[in-house]
Amino acid sequence: MDRLILLIGLFLMAISLPTYSSPSFDKVIGGRDTTNTEHPWQVALHTRYSGHLCGASLVSKRVILTAAHCVDTFGARDLRIKAASVTGEQRRLKRLPRVREVIIHPKFNPDNLASYDIAVIILKRDVSLGDELKPIDVINTDFAYGLLEHNFRDLPGKMMSTGWGTKEPPSRFPIHSKILQEVDVRAVGVTKTDLLDTTFRDMLISDYSMNDDIINFIQINDSNVLLTTGEVPQTGNCMGDSGGPLVYYEEGKAPLLIGITSYAVGGEKLCKGLAGFTNIQAYREWLKPYL
Repeated sequence: MDRLILLIGLFLMAISLPTYSSPSFDKVIGGRDTTNTEHPWQVALHTRYSGHLCGASLVSKRVILTAAHCVDTFGARDLRIKAASVTGEQRRLKRLPRVREVIIHPKFNPDNLASYDIAVIILKRDVSLGDELKPIDVINTDFAYGLLEHNFRDLPGKMMSTGWGTKEPPSRFPIHSKILQEVDVRAVGVTKTDLLDTTFRDMLISDYSMNDDIINFIQINDSNVLLTTGEVPQTGNCMGDSGGPLVYYEEGKAPLLIGITSYAVGGEKLCKGLAGFTNIQAYREWLKPYL
């Protein structure tokens, strides 16, 4: 229970920042019902103390990627991994093998959700693959379009985010979606490089209600985050979607995991606009032993 309270406390601490640009855990608002047949890599993180905690992505028969802030207060024995819902319904999710180890990026700081928000979960044994449970390919440094830090906005394909997060603006007691949601998103920029451009910073302030304090905080903390917004206005990620996948789709190619849902920004527009995803490509060297 103390750990659950701590998670809630972190969320409240996040939204206590200036209301016009407060970061928060992520969810899908304005999404569409979908299933694990369409997104077979999507898994759900639960705890033995409560129900849904976060999303995550299966990247091999035994390895899962998620956000560090989802698991930094939990040990391997505390987590329950569920997946493979034919209908996309939470209640039909199946239990996967137990967790052997949780590995959080060594530079992650729980007081700063803007940087190094990435973690690996290793299961005790392989999962049984099927139509509703398959690993997804993970972006590498040999990506056809180079480094996302420089080319994110020029990718020719489309992107989609998924999760069982709440479908309404966040509250102290969010109600998570009963059915898996998907939402189309488009690239806005990458914090690592684009925040150096004053024109880009001005656009974040005017179009997404950010302010210099938040922008400087993200930049100073060496953030490498993919910023997106919903293709349809007033759609995006929110509480309960954290840790879930940002997937890149290009015609004729397999889906590619490029980001991990990390935070949302926007004050009154929170969860209906700008969202940040950990740029997985930036951490490929750290991930090598686990992929």
